[in-house]
Amino acid sequence: MKKIIFTTIAIIVSLSCAAQVLPRLHVKTNAQRPAGITTGTATNKVVGINHDGTSGIISTTTVNGLANAPSPLKFATSGLTRLTIFENGYVGINLTSTPTAELTVGGKIHAKEVKVSVNAGQVPDYVFHSTYRLRPLKELSVYIDENGHLPEVPSAAVMEQDGVNTGEMNMLLLKKIEELTLYMIEQNGKLEALNEKLRKHEMELENLRKN
Repeated sequence: MKKIIFTTIAIIVSLSCAAQVLPRLHVKTNAQRPAGITTGTATNKVVGINHDGTSGIISTTTVNGLANAPSPLKFATSGLTRLTIFENGYVGINLTSTPTAELTVGGKIHAKEVKVSVNAGQVPDYVFHSTYRLRPLKELSVYIDENGHLPEVPSAAVMEQDGVNTGEMNMLLLKKIEELTLYMIEQNGKLEALNEKLRKHEMELENLRKN
C-alpha cells in the first residue's frame, strides 16, 4: 500500500482560471520538517522535498525529517535504475556496482568538448630546459626491447587493469612528443654535419681530378 506523509501546516491547491493560469499543488511545511513521500515497505524512510530559501531540495530522509537516511537517491525508467546519487555525493549512471569517483558512468559519454584541469608543473615543457636529460636512443632501444613499451608509459596490462587517466595520459603523450621533437632536432643536426662533410669530400675529389 502506498503512503503519502506530510508534516504540513497547510495544503494549498491553486487552480487555473481565465485570467491567470497557476496549476500548482503547494505543500507548506515548517523549516525543520520537509514534505515526505514514501511507498512500498520502507515506511521509516521518505523522499524529502524542501526549499532552503535559495534552492529547491530533493533528498532521502527519515520520516521525522530531522536526520538524513543512509540510503542513496535513485532515478529509474522502465523499471531500471538509470542514475543514483550516493550518500557520499558520488553519482553513478547505468551502473551495476558502487561508483569509484565523483561521477562514474557505465557506458559511453558523448560531448562536444571536455576540459581537464592541469596542476602546476604537470605540463612537460621542462623537457626543453637545458638541464633535462634526454635518454640516448641506444638506451631507449634497450629499454623498449626489455619492456615492450616506452619509459614512463604504463604497459598494456596495467592500462587494461587500471584504466587510463585522460589528463595524465595527455600530458605524458605531450612529453613523449616533445622528446621525439628533440630526437628529430638532434638527428637533423647530425645529418646536416654529415652532408657538410660529404660536400667537402666531394670538393676535395673534384680538386684532385682537376690537378
